[in-house]
Amino acid sequence: MLMIVVSRRRQTIIDKDGLQARGRLAFVRKGERLRILQACESFEDVTSVRLVMKTWRKLVRFPRSEKVEKGIAVALRRHHAKVHQWFDCHAFACLVHGLSPYQKVWHKEWNAVDCKVSEPGDVVFFLSNDRSLFRHAAVYLGMGMYVSVWGAGGPLAFMTLDDLQKFYRNAEVVHFAPRNSKIA
Repeated sequence: MLMIVVSRRRQTIIDKDGLQARGRLAFVRKGERLRILQACESFEDVTSVRLVMKTWRKLVRFPRSEKVEKGIAVALRRHHAKVHQWFDCHAFACLVHGLSPYQKVWHKEWNAVDCKVSEPGDVVFFLSNDRSLFRHAAVYLGMGMYVSVWGAGGPLAFMTLDDLQKFYRNAEVVHFAPRNSKIA
């Protein structure tokens, strides 16, 4: 089991096209050492993950979501440190929910609804004001934290909703797709 520790500290996340945003540092525990997630080269042996947040005094486990933990493990095993142009934030959200990541039309795969409350595993969408253009998708972890892939073929990014809204300020409409939102 791989432990991912999400820090309170922010970092600048840069995708392959040079777009920058602020997110949280993420570390992995391998043995007794902590290493920055992005600095690790291979996760071929990862079958499961445990997500924790570092608080002032201790590590607090995120609410358990098997879909999210399995999705992160698969993403790390298959896509980490590899440049897959098609594997982006939308493909990651689809991977977590067992949907095909190849269809890029978000409204055909998700039943997006307006709401304020999220449960671990829910997906937040950032869309253009007229709801026609998809900007970003992130999966809710709990405790105010979201995880997504930053850019096409980019690293896993851990961000708060405020961090995401600051970067996507031109996308004023935020939709949450319920966890069981497959289109029949």
